[in-house]
Amino acid sequence: MSTILEQTTEVPTGTWKADPTHSTVGFAVKHMAVGSFKGGFNEFDAKLENGALAGTAQVASVNVK
Repeated sequence: MSTILEQTTEVPTGTWKADPTHSTVGFAVKHMAVGSFKGGFNEFDAKLENGALAGTAQVASVNVK
């Protein structure tokens, strides 16, 4: 017999900013269904304010591996 527990997490109130040292902004793009190109942005800013997430990334700081 198994038991499934459902947990909910409330979004914290207030304003929270991304810490660039401990945060990342990344993406992955599939290529011909064989592999993915992965990349991210070195310069970005993000903020969670009262449940709404907003942010920007500098296109010139894109880094593709």
